Amino acid sequence: MKITLVGMGGGTFDSVTMQGAEALHEATLIIGAKRLLENLPDFCTQNRIAMYKIGEILSVLETT
Repeated sequence: MKITLVGMGGGTFDSVTMQGAEALHEATLIIGAKRLLENLPDFCTQNRIAMYKIGEILSVLETT
């Protein structure tokens, strides 16, 4: 499993670096705050989970 952390800067996709946009484009699962997931373009996977607490995220990753 490959995990990549991508910062959303000001909270819009426009503030993501080229490397971050590429990682989001290739991702099979994206986990993040609901408001950030809502701002992702359609070319990003729709397999998204709205959460931001590390314990919850780790539980999801352990079962993935």
